[in-house]
Amino acid sequence: MAEHLRAARMSLVNALNKATISGLVDKLLDQKVFNDSEKEIIDSISVTKDKARELIDMVIKKGDNASSIFINALSVQDPELCRNVFSNLNF
Repeated sequence: MAEHLRAARMSLVNALNKATISGLVDKLLDQKVFNDSEKEIIDSISVTKDKARELIDMVIKKGDNASSIFINALSVQDPELCRNVFSNLNF
């Protein structure tokens, strides 16, 4: 799953907005993928694309389970974005 997220990284960095990022971070915190200090790192970044980049990179580093939780959370929060980004990949 991390490979899927890595392949979609650029599209996601360009498409995610602050509200979606915030919801994803909350879900990852709730699912114990992130801890409070990791959430604070993302929250401290003001530029949206940088925030998205840091979020995605942190999730990828945590592996397949974290990536799967991220993709599932994105599919609930923004199903159209998730469908558009991941349907363009050849897996």
